Amino acid sequence: MKGQSTCGACVYDYVKLVWSVKPVYHAPEHSMNPKDVLSRLRVYFRAKVSDVVQHLITISETGRADPRLFDTFPAIIIIDDVGFIDIIAKCFEFLNRNADGNGDILKMTNCIPVPASGDDKTKIVLVKPSQALMTDNAKAFFPYLHRVPYELMASKQLLERIGVKDSIQLSHIQLVLITIHNRTEWDND
Repeated sequence: MKGQSTCGACVYDYVKLVWSVKPVYHAPEHSMNPKDVLSRLRVYFRAKVSDVVQHLITISETGRADPRLFDTFPAIIIIDDVGFIDIIAKCFEFLNRNADGNGDILKMTNCIPVPASGDDKTKIVLVKPSQALMTDNAKAFFPYLHRVPYELMASKQLLERIGVKDSIQLSHIQLVLITIHNRTEWDND
């Protein structure tokens, strides 16, 4: 797996948080003294904050972070987007509880899942936190600004730490204008 570390695996309880960066071990229920065996195998009993952050970065490097998906969304990447939002929500909840300052790298990472067309959660695209708002006012600026899915709102403190705002700021208007300019250049190519 891309991005996988060579140091140890993680127990299956944390599969949604680290599957792209760590091997995941699912112990049989009848194992004798599984904690001793797993400890010797260097299997972690708890996900690490750094692994969860790296997992989000790895996810952001997929084709889902392409802004052109708002124009055309290939059917091949419609898998289980509701599950995809759930995976990111679980990662955010974990980081909200456990990360003190490790969220800073996520400010520039396409880690916020938003619908590619309106409220249709079957087609999810990833955007940067600076492109997301915690208010419905973002809908007036679609496809340049987006409302954070309700599933992520349990992690409001983390969202604020990585740059998601409650209201439209001057920086959002600037971002909209720059994005429109860039899209015009794409159309001319």
